[in-house]
Amino acid sequence: MPKRMAPIDNEKHADEEFSAELSAPSLTPDFTYVEDKEDVESRENDKTNGWTVIGVTGVILAILSLFTFRYYFVAPLSIIFGYFAYRKGDVLGIWAIGLGVVGLFATLIVSIFL
Repeated sequence: MPKRMAPIDNEKHADEEFSAELSAPSLTPDFTYVEDKEDVESRENDKTNGWTVIGVTGVILAILSLFTFRYYFVAPLSIIFGYFAYRKGDVLGIWAIGLGVVGLFATLIVSIFL
C-alpha cells in the first residue's frame, strides 16, 4: 500500500513568505530610491561648509605668506590647504594654491637678498 503524502503545511510556507518580506530589497533596474530634497540639500551644505573653512584658511595663509617672508612654512601650508579644499570641490582652493605659490616664490626671492 503506498504511503499517503502529508498535506502541505501552510504555516511553513507563511514563514518563508514572511522572511522574504523582511529581507533587504534588491537593487533591480526598476527599483528607484527617492530622497527628500531637503535632506540632499542639507547634506550637500554640510559637506561644502567644512571644506569652505579649509579653503578660507588656505587663502588667509596665502595672503599672510605674501607679507611674512621670514616664515617659510606659511606658503606651503596654504598650498596644502588649498589642494584639499579644491579636491573636495571648493573654488577657494585654487585661489589658495595660486596665492601660496606666488607667496612661496616671493619668500624664496626675498630670502636670497636678505
